[in-house]
Amino acid sequence: MILQIRVYTTRSGGSHARGRNDTIKLVAQTGDEAKWLENRRKAKLPVSHTGSGNWDRALEELREAAKTADPSCKEDRKEHTIQ
Repeated sequence: MILQIRVYTTRSGGSHARGRNDTIKLVAQTGDEAKWLENRRKAKLPVSHTGSGNWDRALEELREAAKTADPSCKEDRKEHTIQ
């Protein structure tokens, strides 16, 4: 399981568009993880988050979900600078 985090910033280091484009999502690496994500979606539990609202809470919740599915999960965090 991969926890994919994308954050967009300005050149000065501030958040771009007040964080509206920032995303967090769970990405499956195996078939079992894909089934687990699909079951989570069907149960109406979050598998992704977009925007700045409740960012810390969403990040922690998705991080815990990733560790539940795969104790050796990885985080893929990328910061993109917008001009």
